[in-house]
Amino acid sequence: MNIFNTKGILIMKKLFLIFVLFLVLTPSETNSQWNSKWKEVYATYDDESNGTGDQTVGVAVLKENTFIALVTRRNSLSFLVPYLNADSAKGRKMDYGYNPSTLGIFKKWGSGFDEVSMLNAWQVAIGPDSLIYVANNDENHNILVFALKDTIESVDYRTETGTNGIFSIHVDKNGYVYVLNDTSLNKTNDLKIYPPKNQWSADRKTNPIRTIDLPDGIYKGVVTSNNGKVLFISNYQNRNVYRYDGSPTTGYVKTNTFQFNTLKDTVLQISNIDTASVLGLGFNDSKGLLFVASSKLFGGSSWYKYGRIYMLSAKTGAVLDTIDQAKWNFTLTGGYNLRSGGITPGNVSGYTSSYDVDIDEKGNLYLQSFYGWTIEKWKYDGILPTITKIEKVESAIPIDFQLYQNYPNPFNPKTTIRFSLLNDSKINISIKNILGQIIFTPVNEVVSRGVHELKIDMNQFPSGTYYYTISNGSESLTKTMMLIK
Repeated sequence: MNIFNTKGILIMKKLFLIFVLFLVLTPSETNSQWNSKWKEVYATYDDESNGTGDQTVGVAVLKENTFIALVTRRNSLSFLVPYLNADSAKGRKMDYGYNPSTLGIFKKWGSGFDEVSMLNAWQVAIGPDSLIYVANNDENHNILVFALKDTIESVDYRTETGTNGIFSIHVDKNGYVYVLNDTSLNKTNDLKIYPPKNQWSADRKTNPIRTIDLPDGIYKGVVTSNNGKVLFISNYQNRNVYRYDGSPTTGYVKTNTFQFNTLKDTVLQISNIDTASVLGLGFNDSKGLLFVASSKLFGGSSWYKYGRIYMLSAKTGAVLDTIDQAKWNFTLTGGYNLRSGGITPGNVSGYTSSYDVDIDEKGNLYLQSFYGWTIEKWKYDGILPTITKIEKVESAIPIDFQLYQNYPNPFNPKTTIRFSLLNDSKINISIKNILGQIIFTPVNEVVSRGVHELKIDMNQFPSGTYYYTISNGSESLTKTMMLIK
């Protein structure tokens, strides 16, 4: 009897272990319920009428529904595909054919003796001048610049970046151009920052105004705040994202309080090399939100189920939402590559392989599917959270845990909330409507002892009475404020 019970226990343990492994190793299909407010609005049809035509590696947004897709066939020519007023079925300008054997347009910069073929170009960016910047991998690894007119035309700006391969490119609102080496091993100029294009050398060999030596790694994403004072870089090899503060003219210092490591816990890691990791980055400056594309670069069909976009606090690196694209595909189609004919349904790309992410003026996300040959648009169903900055009032001495009346009050639409802490504390500040529903949580983090001010913008909310509450885990304080538009 004891032997039977022992065997029974062992069998039950084995069955339980198998069940746990099944839950851990089988993503998405074990729970197909969609639990994010992000929803895919459309994916361009993967056919001759509206498809990108081949493997699509990058996307850059001019404005809502108007964007540039970058198509790159590895170790072959790349080309640009413009979309205007796009949705699933329309928007692509010109006709490229499907999987074209020859490329007649949008594949070269310049003409005649000063012609540069687009080769192994991996990312594309839009500058403040609405021009298109491409990180190209010709012999001299040029930054190529184009304009979107009736077609895409090269403009008289390009500059060589040197002998290192480049992958990532970004242009801030002041026109500074940031380019990352593909790998930093035995390199010292891993990030190159170039001046605005009107300061580029006539000989096409502009020197960067600044370079940054990064730790050894493989880097696939770079983005900044609009003014260039905050810089983010993704390390594909180490599965991490770094934040630097400073400016392109004075230099940058790594911010150690920014920590992103949730990826290591949420994405299956088969080995140190064969794993999904961080790629392209997008930054919503007005909201303080950083978006991180995660996939297996050139992973193929076995990696379709691991495509994700992470929405982070740009201040702390905390994950605020996970957009599980693979789960979205599975929920709507029952599989990871079941978009019938590349058309149905119109809001699924299938073949999740997003290496890049960009944002329009309304906060919508645009992603590409490398193996799906598509561009996707994602929309947030609700009001996006805003990560606000807490400023310490240096001259003030805290006398208690206090919450002060906001000022101005009434306000339209910006106001300041002051509070004081006797000790370093993890605090939560929430804004509630007249029904007591939390509509906005601007702070949920550890804040140091002292008197602090929090500036908030409630432009997205209607006029009315609101309540703001601060909690330190043991005490809560609440006051009333009035928004009048």
